Amino acid sequence: MQTQLRARLPVVATPAVTSVAELLARRCEDDNIGLRFEDDSWTWRQVVRECAERAAVLHSLRRPGPFHAGVLLGNVPEY
Repeated sequence: MQTQLRARLPVVATPAVTSVAELLARRCEDDNIGLRFEDDSWTWRQVVRECAERAAVLHSLRRPGPFHAGVLLGNVPEY
């Protein structure tokens, strides 16, 4: 049965995704809702922009050697 089910599914060629950053980058022009929190919502475009801004700050703080960033927040959109 499983073989029969696989035979009916369409084959879609999509490039392999190697990181969360790549997944987000694919949504950079998407105006659909990407995040909802309580009574607020943000589009994927806004979510990606906010992520990029935070990544730029972390990147600017990077020094030679191993780099780790810790996050300790409640269940809020900034997390």
